[in-house]
Amino acid sequence: MNYLLSFLLICLLIPNARGQDQASITFLRDFLGRSSKIVYMNKVEESEIRHMQEAVTPDTLRDVWGVYGFNPNDRLVLTQQERSYIQNEIKLQSDVTWTSQLFENGKVLTQATLDSLYRGSADSWTYFKEHYGSSLYRFSKPIFIRKNSLCLFYYSYICGNRCGAGKLRIFRKAGATWVPWLVAYQWES
Repeated sequence: MNYLLSFLLICLLIPNARGQDQASITFLRDFLGRSSKIVYMNKVEESEIRHMQEAVTPDTLRDVWGVYGFNPNDRLVLTQQERSYIQNEIKLQSDVTWTSQLFENGKVLTQATLDSLYRGSADSWTYFKEHYGSSLYRFSKPIFIRKNSLCLFYYSYICGNRCGAGKLRIFRKAGATWVPWLVAYQWES
């Protein structure tokens, strides 16, 4: 009996450790498209994780566009418990490994594959575009709070040597749909 309970516990924990829980997969497929022809990395970079952690350090998250006069009153006030939970979930992003089964037409790359592309070609982006696609995506495991009514999600894409962007975005649930709300952090190249 103890063996059976231990086995069931392990089965329940493994999908969460790797990022493959159903809520995350559903969010990703809704956001990026179930049958998207997308090329994506199996992990988020450590530097991206650090930026995510910095972005959620304050107890009040404001939209970065508020600086420019857009939605200056839009903000998310986090409780101490929510902030701790989010920070912990961000730390766990290093353990998340996406598989090739996320999207019907998707292709997952590892860091080793990407490194070999950079070593093997003088113009790696031309090679990448000819063999893989126009952009390379990275994304975090979505972090759900407030009974799954809010979601923090980091995504980025690179489309060339000086072409790309990334955002840590907060989404609100509206019925069965996730609606973009705040941008807590972004970069652009």
